[in-house]
Amino acid sequence: MKLRPDFTNLLLVAFAFSGLVAADHSHPRDVTSTLMFGVLVWFTGYQFGSRVSLTLAVASSAAHFFNSLAANDAPQSSSQMLEELSEGVLLILLALQGDRFRETVGLLKGSRKQALELHAELKTMLDQARRVQMALQGSFPSQISGATLAARALVAQELGGDFILLHRHGSSTLMGVADVSGKGPQAALVAAIAKGVCHEIVEDCIGPAQLLERLERRLAGLLPDNMFVTLFVCSFDSENQRLSFCGAGHEPALLLKGGQLQELWSQNLPLGPFAPQQFVQTELDLQEGACLLIFSDGLPDAMTGSGTRLGAGPIEAAVQQHSLEPARLVQHLEALLPARLSDDVSILALVIESEPTLWDCFTTTQQGQEA
Repeated sequence: MKLRPDFTNLLLVAFAFSGLVAADHSHPRDVTSTLMFGVLVWFTGYQFGSRVSLTLAVASSAAHFFNSLAANDAPQSSSQMLEELSEGVLLILLALQGDRFRETVGLLKGSRKQALELHAELKTMLDQARRVQMALQGSFPSQISGATLAARALVAQELGGDFILLHRHGSSTLMGVADVSGKGPQAALVAAIAKGVCHEIVEDCIGPAQLLERLERRLAGLLPDNMFVTLFVCSFDSENQRLSFCGAGHEPALLLKGGQLQELWSQNLPLGPFAPQQFVQTELDLQEGACLLIFSDGLPDAMTGSGTRLGAGPIEAAVQQHSLEPARLVQHLEALLPARLSDDVSILALVIESEPTLWDCFTTTQQGQEA
């Protein structure tokens, strides 16, 4: 028959009590016996509660008292009686203290269980919110008018504060990367607000500068005082292969054109608790094979395996190595990142293609008919 843990502990207490009574009978004036009785009483209070421990305390006091009487031929003095009484009171207090400790531990276990349940519930909610955020981010096309494209958004926590903007209108495609200060749910909420405003106003904007001006005005009363948003926005027109760009406190984009790598800087401040700004966009003519890379600061600020900052060097080398393959470029940059990110990372790569001629269109049509 298998004994229950409580019954086993009760048997151990009984054996220990018997052994202490025998030891106390041999050395009734030894203070060690009193201390051991105290430990046993406290343990009993912790294991079984006050009823059992108080009973044991009274029994221990009585056993110690009668052992003392048996060891003395003469009646005990008043001081000895007071000492015995004090020891008995001490045992009762230890019994009550053990019971109180038992209750405290029970409360802590209950609190820990509630905390674990709350943590699990919160994690479930954050996972659901992350799935919703990724669904709202949507998938990115690999082909736009006149160019191939690849994009990737990685989050450091359950929710991210970066977002990628992509809007196509005829032969023009407006795209960009935004980064909200901070991380976690608050940054994700601000990112959702900023992206929603962008989608609301982008249709009526004629270029990146106007988009940033209107976005700044709309966010002025919505952003917390301690938060801001950085953006790099550009517009590519496939008809004339022309790029217009403007930024707001964001990392410069990289452009590889004609074998020359250059940074696309913008001098504006982030959107946030600052005075209204004058946004001016820059225009560049592109050519077939030009490669544009836009990213958030989480990419160059990422820590490598050696504990150093990734920096601009490996990013520039990756652009030159995979300048004609945006998907390979994004994969290469993602492989440079550590498994655990300290900041959100967003990457958008664009490679300009040649515009199809009438002969190309005719050839493609003929091949389709023959197939």
